[in-house]
Amino acid sequence: QPAPSTSRPAEPTIDIGARKRELLNLKKTVGHHEFFDLDHMTPQQVESAIKRLQAAAGVEANKEVKAKGKSNNVPGDDWEVVQPTKKGHGSSMIDEKKVRTFNCSDKTGQIAGNLLQGLMLYHNVVSSQEESQLLDFVADYQTRGKKKELVGSTYLAPSKTQKRCAQLQFGVFYNTTERTVGGRDVEGMPQLLSSLADKLVSEGILKPDQRPNTAVVDIYEEGESCQPHVDSRDFSRPISIISLTSVSEVVFGDKAGRIDVQGGAFEGHSIPLPRRSVLLLPDGVAANEVQHAIPPVKSKRISITLRRR
Repeated sequence: QPAPSTSRPAEPTIDIGARKRELLNLKKTVGHHEFFDLDHMTPQQVESAIKRLQAAAGVEANKEVKAKGKSNNVPGDDWEVVQPTKKGHGSSMIDEKKVRTFNCSDKTGQIAGNLLQGLMLYHNVVSSQEESQLLDFVADYQTRGKKKELVGSTYLAPSKTQKRCAQLQFGVFYNTTERTVGGRDVEGMPQLLSSLADKLVSEGILKPDQRPNTAVVDIYEEGESCQPHVDSRDFSRPISIISLTSVSEVVFGDKAGRIDVQGGAFEGHSIPLPRRSVLLLPDGVAANEVQHAIPPVKSKRISITLRRR
């Protein structure tokens, strides 16, 4: 007679994507602030984290938890949903904003922990209609600037010596080469950019006391870049960077917070910036100690950087 089988029954297949989303739901439910590097977590690490958060929430093991106000339109594994903060408004897809968080270690070991702790990328914050209005606004002001119809240094032509693209500046003059503030006249914040700042507050991306009152519009043509830098501490944090017209990337320094410049290439931790997204640099290592830069763009790009002074 054949020997009895000693093989174990097959273990049930785990949908790791669903378990990662469950982990994010739990994180939202219990208000947990730990960063989970979902791209690199093993299934065992995901299950361990779920059990830990379930215990914190007093939830029976293996029972799924649905975050309040969460849409059934589940984002990708490394995305979370920021719940609406508008008072008196219910949750809707238009209110929900996807946000991505990041993890990057210093290759030299000189800066401990996550270099990009707190950095957040919000997806589809600006609508197509709002983008169209902003692009028309930029084109109009650039034309007026070239004709010298704007106050002082509101418009700056591109400069190869300063390695700077064309700019529009509002609220306060910011020398983006020397990282100094003031010293020249510029126009006040236009209504359209003030409305954009208001939207970041109303959407819950910024707090009311963080509302920006200055703006720099960078108008990149193909091949132009923004050199490695850390923003002046004359501006409070967070800093908001809105990307328009095309997908580009931002590079953060991962060697003692510095970016290696090899020829025209910037070497560091690269993050894609989707069209109509907002990158938020909070008060922390990412904004204050780590350089960031825009490598030479492959097509025309417009960015609007909103700061508070």
